[in-house]
Amino acid sequence: MATALKGTAAAAGIPAMQSIRENTIAGKYVLAAALIINDTIDLCQLPANSFLTSVYISVPDLDSSTGVLLDLQLKTATTKIITQATIGQAAGVITWPAVVVAATNGTIAGLGLITAADTLQLLVQAAPSGTPATTGTFVYVVKFCTDVQYL
Repeated sequence: MATALKGTAAAAGIPAMQSIRENTIAGKYVLAAALIINDTIDLCQLPANSFLTSVYISVPDLDSSTGVLLDLQLKTATTKIITQATIGQAAGVITWPAVVVAATNGTIAGLGLITAADTLQLLVQAAPSGTPATTGTFVYVVKFCTDVQYL
């Protein structure tokens, strides 16, 4: 016989209209030198017990060829959110969840509750193979939920 199971919100009787605050962080990073393999760019801190809802990163053209690959990850947990994004081989936008073709956004992973405070960062997985950019600006917006008392 099937069992009716309840998540913690349903079990506690928390209505769907319960307010959960969504936080938005916007920032930028101005490139001052060519990026090399394993360089990282810290984007923002994420608090413990938060839930990442969206990420948008405008990336400048970093490579005159097609070598550069970027990962989006949690720094401490080394959880990969996006791997091998080719955006950066030409200017474009990395998005998570993906709203563009997966070929440019790389491999996209799901992400659940962030249980320990961590830093969202970009990792240069592969360095530019052509002439690397030494100027340009990354602009980003990160959204996440907090105040999730019933988790």
